[in-house]
Amino acid sequence: MRLVLIFLLAAAYPVVVPASATPAWDTYQVIMWQQQTPAAYATLRRLGITGAALIPDRDHPADATAVARTAAPATEAGLRIYLENTATDFYAPYHRWRPGLPVNALYQRTLARWRGDPTDPSVFVREPSLSDPAWLDRIAARLRGLAAAYAPLRPLFINLGDETGIADNSAAWDFDRGPDALPGFRRWLAARYGDLAALDKAWDAHFADWSEVVPDTTFEAMRRPDGNLASWADFKAWMDESFAHAVRAGTNAVHQGDPAALAGLEGVQLPGWGGYDYATLAPAVDLMEIYDDEVSIEIAEDLHPGLIVLTSGPPKAEAAPAMWDALLRGSRGLIVWDDSGALARPDGAVGPAANEFASLLSRIRQVAPRLLDSEPVHDPVAILYSQPSFRARWMLDQRQHGDAWVELGAEGENADNAWRHAMRGAGVQLLHLGIRPRWVDGEALVHGLGPETKILLLPQAIALSDKEATAIAAFGAAGGTVVADVPPGSLTDSLRPRTPLGERDGVQVVTNLWEASDAASSERLRSLLATAGVYPLATVTGEDGNAVDSLALRFRRIGADASLLLTLYNTASTVPGSVSVRPDCGKLGRLFALEGGGESVPTTRIRLTKPEPAIVQIAVNRVSGNVVCKMRQLADTIDTK
Repeated sequence: MRLVLIFLLAAAYPVVVPASATPAWDTYQVIMWQQQTPAAYATLRRLGITGAALIPDRDHPADATAVARTAAPATEAGLRIYLENTATDFYAPYHRWRPGLPVNALYQRTLARWRGDPTDPSVFVREPSLSDPAWLDRIAARLRGLAAAYAPLRPLFINLGDETGIADNSAAWDFDRGPDALPGFRRWLAARYGDLAALDKAWDAHFADWSEVVPDTTFEAMRRPDGNLASWADFKAWMDESFAHAVRAGTNAVHQGDPAALAGLEGVQLPGWGGYDYATLAPAVDLMEIYDDEVSIEIAEDLHPGLIVLTSGPPKAEAAPAMWDALLRGSRGLIVWDDSGALARPDGAVGPAANEFASLLSRIRQVAPRLLDSEPVHDPVAILYSQPSFRARWMLDQRQHGDAWVELGAEGENADNAWRHAMRGAGVQLLHLGIRPRWVDGEALVHGLGPETKILLLPQAIALSDKEATAIAAFGAAGGTVVADVPPGSLTDSLRPRTPLGERDGVQVVTNLWEASDAASSERLRSLLATAGVYPLATVTGEDGNAVDSLALRFRRIGADASLLLTLYNTASTVPGSVSVRPDCGKLGRLFALEGGGESVPTTRIRLTKPEPAIVQIAVNRVSGNVVCKMRQLADTIDTK
């Protein structure tokens, strides 16, 4: 459906080839979000900060003099700038800072209007509409102008908006049923269903004309006596598409203003409501600063290869584990939130957290260049990312509570549910088994996973399109292993009941599979992988000879060289002490298309003495017809023996 939408709107908003990463992102960037004095910026630069946020004047064109003047406090200290909140008024009007008001004041007023009159249709009209052509043109012109004006400064990126969303961030509100949005929704439906008769059948409706087509609200869908959720599900899918299209239009405008510029979003929420369908949103930008949930970074990177990912956090000692973990998973930088002057005072004096944070940055920079010059090595495992299943799970959970969902808001909607629990559990379980899966959306599944994929995992995949169900059955029929935690596809992607996939389709349903803290669950998954012929590229054992369950194992390929990085990160509060690493040289040789046998090297012992990662470089060589692995420790992040 995403390709259909792009085709329909391409004439008005032609797709521009995304800008490639600039040399700035060969370096781990640490960016200060709060505005600082020149003296504080100079101190921050000495501490290891490399970038700074700059909020431009959105309402007035910037000339060269104005650009140099506004950027001078940061640039004169040797910092790179990025442009912050350039179009928040369009992408985040319901979650936007205003003096003296709550950040979601407009959303709260909308809810108050609904409580006063639940029959008022105007409470479901987004202001501004993501489909309003005048607003789209206005934002595009602004972004082209800003990108062109600031191009000489080579900004790190241009941020379209912070904590954006269809409504208040990730809140589950029924925007947008306004006069600008509904025509686009109807065109999308016509492309999806072909004619009005097919739509009537799917929705159990009787429309005389396309102009009469209006979807059910969440309130109406929950009260339908026939339980048909297709109208509601289609509208929610369309709004995710609409949001992603509007974001993509902003990205295109940035590229038109400066082909070397990168467009991004900050404060990206967990997959869920508010436009946060990673399958549509991740490909719409060049960069994302993500609020992570242990798997969000990997999902975004796999659904948009080449995406630059950042994380954020305070300059505190307790933030170090999250920084290390994000770096190992592919993050290329950190946006620092320091509203208390923990790093630098206005007069340039260092703050109380300065020395410890500077030391942490120094240690990260010892290994960051090699990590940033690498890419993840995927094992022959695919996991389906299914946004229709999220919508289905949410409705099944919330319908029993009636209208209580309205009070959840953005914070409540980021809470765990069965879908998120299964997604995170699958990713974390595999990580601790030394397996890096590839996350795929329904479109990739339908196009084919390729012969390199041996096993397909379906966490909480309760809603599947007919094409997805057919592709899964075909994968199983061709010899692939398919494992689910619940009967998959019991609903269509429009949430209409259907016969779920089962053994006849080659699907194994194994309950309680994603409990990362359960040793029995981990062993079940390990056994399923082994049956499918999937084993880790290296084994890591403790002093007792058993696997260390607390270690996160990741392989990354370094450029075109026949060498990899193996990162070991202890996620438990206790230090496991000495561990033994034994790479499977035969598999690594096949990974690099080398011929010969699988001769290995003696086990390398590593002592984990700090809550920081051990990083080992493994070079793969062919010696006398055999494949040989040579290992060495990278930097001094940890003691080795």
